[in-house]
Amino acid sequence: MLKAADRTEAGWLDPGSLTRFPCLDLQTIDRLWSHYSQGKFGFRAQWLSYPIPKRSRTSFTSTLPARVVQEQVLDFTKKMDWWTDRMEFLKYYKQLNFSLEAPKGHLPALWFWTIPWWKAVQNGGIGPGRGGCSVDNQTLPTFMARLRVCGFE
Repeated sequence: MLKAADRTEAGWLDPGSLTRFPCLDLQTIDRLWSHYSQGKFGFRAQWLSYPIPKRSRTSFTSTLPARVVQEQVLDFTKKMDWWTDRMEFLKYYKQLNFSLEAPKGHLPALWFWTIPWWKAVQNGGIGPGRGGCSVDNQTLPTFMARLRVCGFE
């Protein structure tokens, strides 16, 4: 994904690169994840799990208050089992479930987890990656908006 987004050197996908991510590459990655997980994983599974009412899918999150967007992102991370209620933050990547017993849409996730240390600190974490962080209002909604544009509805 980093290569497709021309972000190999940066090492992570920022909201701008997610907005411009090539649709064909997203669709190809989704097809592979879906095929090899018997339909359990992939971007389409994530899109269908994102907690936005159907009537709001056309306008998406750009018109919603930040508090509502944050609640949607938190709901999604809980549904995907990316969140730990006990500690009230995102799990560390190595804590994710890499088996077919994981919740539908649980993977792929590395695109979301890989962030630089300074971005993690902004979200309450320490060190690189989202583990230990709270949710942000940009990354996931930006990616879901891109999935909509790329025909994942």
